[in-house]
This record gives sequence, structure tokens and C-alpha cells, in this order.
Amino acid sequence: MILLIDIGNSLTKVALADLENQKITLLKPIISKNKNWNKDVKQLITKIKNKVNDAIISTVIPKKIKDITKIIRTTLKIKPKIINPSLLKSLSMKINTDTKEIGTDLIALAIGSHNKYHDCIVISLGTATTYTIIKDDMIAGVIISPGFNDAKSSLTTNAALIKPFTIKPYSSLLGNTTHHALSIGYGNGFNYMIDGTIKAIKQELKINLPVIITGGNFHELKPFLQFQYQYDQDILMHGLMIIYQNYQKNNKLINN
Repeated sequence: MILLIDIGNSLTKVALADLENQKITLLKPIISKNKNWNKDVKQLITKIKNKVNDAIISTVIPKKIKDITKIIRTTLKIKPKIINPSLLKSLSMKINTDTKEIGTDLIALAIGSHNKYHDCIVISLGTATTYTIIKDDMIAGVIISPGFNDAKSSLTTNAALIKPFTIKPYSSLLGNTTHHALSIGYGNGFNYMIDGTIKAIKQELKINLPVIITGGNFHELKPFLQFQYQYDQDILMHGLMIIYQNYQKNNKLINN
């Protein structure tokens, strides 16, 4: 099996890919900012080392590359493949933005989404809320807006009377308690932000693209989302698997 790892700002997501059956098994995520991150990652990889014969990694935290490479080399005795934006030149999909500025997580999301859904808008509800627009076999553009959890954390950090909260839907838009007001403001507010952005994208492109949603904040926001979408929690890992398979066929993946 192939070890798939995406090191994000909030979570390090890990999965195993069975290439023969095109099956992905998600493993327990690890908090990226945890001071015991190296130890936690090593323990997880050690548990599955007998199942793994290769590894591929995407990350938006460059300083983690050295650490994860060392862990995999010592634990699995292999050199992992590290995704570099320039690999897009070797793939069938093109990109209409600066490849040095787009995160490798968005690259994997785009490739996975294109492989499964073709032209679409893929929205990741993670540390940031990102929109990757795929049209005519090309990444046409990317939009980055505030992330749901960070927006909540900013408020509870800076407002003395507001404590950490979890939103829930209410029938009325007019809040009569602090929690009611916060739930409407954050739940409905993010729904309006995402829905309005989707409508603006479709209006500019003059095409009705399907919407794919992924990311760790989906479940809390789900009761508030009122537009049409399809949820796919594996899409980033699917993208990593497709990139690895491309490497197997063409041997064009660039290692750092």
C-alpha cells in the first residue's frame, strides 16, 4: 500500500491507498501544531509500517518536510515523494495561476476533483476557506477567504465575554441569546459567504459548475449550507493517489 500524507496548518491527514482496488483508508488525523507532532506521526507510521511500500506527501508547512522525511526514512526505510508545484507541468491538467504560489494541498484537491468530477468548484473548509475552480481541464483560479474555526477563535480570543462555542441552527434569524446570535452570525454568515462566492464564480464563467465540498469544518457547518453540493472527505487523498500513479507511469514527480 501507499502512504498518503497531507500536512496542513491545522491537521496532518494520513491515509493508506490500495492502488489495485483504488481504495483509500483514512487514518486518525494528527494536530499539526501539537508539540509532540513528530512522536505522534512516528507512532502512527510504526503501527502500519508492514503494510506500506512507498509514500507521497503534500504540505503547506515547508519546515515539516525535513521532519517527515526523516521519520519515513528511519521507520519505513524508503525515501518519500514530496509534491512540488512544478509537477503540474507533467500532468494532464493545466494551471492558470503562478505554480509557486499555489499550495500543494490545493494541487492535490484539484487533481482529485478533476479525476472524479471533471469541471467543478471544489471548496475546502479548513484553516482557510478555499475555492479551486476547475474548467476545461485547467485550474482556472483560486479564491482564499477566512477559515471557520479561526474566525470563531479570533472572536473568543478578543472578546472578553464570549467563550468558545459550537453553533447550532435556530428557526429565527433574530438572536435572543448570545449563543443564538453567534450561531446565526457564524452559521448563516458562512453559508451566505460561500453561496454568494459560488454564484459570483458561476456568473463570471457563465457556466453552472457542480460544487464539491471537503474539509474538517464541514460537519459543524452542514446544517446551515443551503446550496447544492456534494461532500467528499477523501478528495485530497484521492488526488495524492492519482499524482502517485502518474509518477509510477511517467517517473516525472519531482522530489525535494
